[in-house]
Amino acid sequence: MNMKKISPLYISYSITGPDLRLCILVTIIFVILKVTHCIYWSWLWILAPIWLPWSCVFLLWFICSLWWYICNITPKIHKSDKRIKQ
Repeated sequence: MNMKKISPLYISYSITGPDLRLCILVTIIFVILKVTHCIYWSWLWILAPIWLPWSCVFLLWFICSLWWYICNITPKIHKSDKRIKQ
Protein backbone atom coordinates (compact mmCIF):
# COMPACT_ATOMS: atom_id res chain seq x y z
CA MET A 1 0.00 0.00 0.00
CA ASN A 2 1.50 3.29 -1.10
CA MET A 3 0.33 6.09 1.22
CA LYS A 4 1.56 9.63 0.80
CA LYS A 5 2.35 11.59 3.91
CA ILE A 6 0.85 15.02 4.24
CA SER A 7 3.29 17.56 5.52
CA PRO A 8 2.01 19.77 8.35
CA LEU A 9 3.28 22.75 6.37
CA TYR A 10 0.49 22.27 3.83
CA ILE A 11 -2.24 22.34 6.46
CA SER A 12 -3.33 25.90 6.98
CA TYR A 13 -6.27 27.59 8.54
CA SER A 14 -7.53 30.74 6.91
CA ILE A 15 -9.75 31.91 9.76
CA THR A 16 -8.37 32.63 13.19
CA GLY A 17 -11.56 33.90 14.78
CA PRO A 18 -15.07 32.45 14.80
CA ASP A 19 -15.93 30.32 11.79
CA LEU A 20 -16.94 32.88 9.21
CA ARG A 21 -18.74 30.45 6.92
CA LEU A 22 -21.14 29.39 9.66
CA CYS A 23 -21.81 33.00 10.63
CA ILE A 24 -22.58 33.97 7.04
CA LEU A 25 -24.81 30.94 6.54
CA VAL A 26 -26.85 31.65 9.67
CA THR A 27 -27.11 35.33 8.74
CA ILE A 28 -28.38 34.48 5.25
CA ILE A 29 -30.97 32.13 6.76
CA PHE A 30 -32.10 34.83 9.20
CA VAL A 31 -32.35 37.45 6.43
CA ILE A 32 -34.44 35.12 4.26
CA LEU A 33 -36.73 34.38 7.19
CA LYS A 34 -37.05 38.11 7.96
CA VAL A 35 -37.79 39.09 4.35
CA THR A 36 -40.41 36.34 4.02
CA HIS A 37 -42.02 37.49 7.31
CA CYS A 38 -41.49 34.16 9.05
CA ILE A 39 -39.77 35.90 11.96
CA TYR A 40 -40.37 39.38 13.33
CA TRP A 41 -37.02 40.10 14.98
CA SER A 42 -35.23 43.42 14.76
CA TRP A 43 -32.39 43.75 12.28
CA LEU A 44 -29.99 43.94 15.20
CA TRP A 45 -30.64 40.27 16.00
CA ILE A 46 -30.88 39.24 12.35
CA LEU A 47 -27.30 40.45 11.84
CA ALA A 48 -26.10 39.22 15.25
CA PRO A 49 -24.27 36.15 13.86
CA ILE A 50 -21.90 38.60 12.16
CA TRP A 51 -21.22 41.10 14.94
CA LEU A 52 -21.78 39.06 18.11
CA PRO A 53 -18.82 36.64 17.86
CA TRP A 54 -16.41 39.47 17.06
CA SER A 55 -17.71 41.61 19.90
CA CYS A 56 -17.23 38.67 22.28
CA VAL A 57 -13.65 38.26 21.05
CA PHE A 58 -13.05 41.99 21.52
CA LEU A 59 -14.59 41.92 25.01
CA LEU A 60 -12.40 38.97 26.01
CA TRP A 61 -9.33 40.77 24.65
CA PHE A 62 -10.27 43.91 26.58
CA ILE A 63 -10.75 42.00 29.85
CA CYS A 64 -7.42 40.18 29.42
CA SER A 65 -5.64 43.45 28.62
CA LEU A 66 -7.16 45.14 31.65
CA TRP A 67 -6.19 42.19 33.85
CA TRP A 68 -2.62 42.30 32.50
CA TYR A 69 -2.45 46.04 33.13
CA ILE A 70 -3.67 45.68 36.71
CA CYS A 71 -1.29 42.81 37.47
CA ASN A 72 1.84 44.21 35.79
CA ILE A 73 1.67 48.00 35.70
CA THR A 74 -0.16 48.89 38.92
CA PRO A 75 2.38 47.27 41.33
CA LYS A 76 5.22 49.18 39.63
CA ILE A 77 3.38 52.45 40.13
CA HIS A 78 2.87 51.75 43.83
CA LYS A 79 6.54 50.73 44.31
CA SER A 80 7.81 53.91 42.71
CA ASP A 81 5.55 56.08 44.87
CA LYS A 82 8.01 57.23 47.55
CA ARG A 83 6.22 59.64 49.79
CA ILE A 84 7.82 61.01 52.90
CA LYS A 85 6.17 59.48 55.95
CA GLN A 86 5.70 61.79 58.90
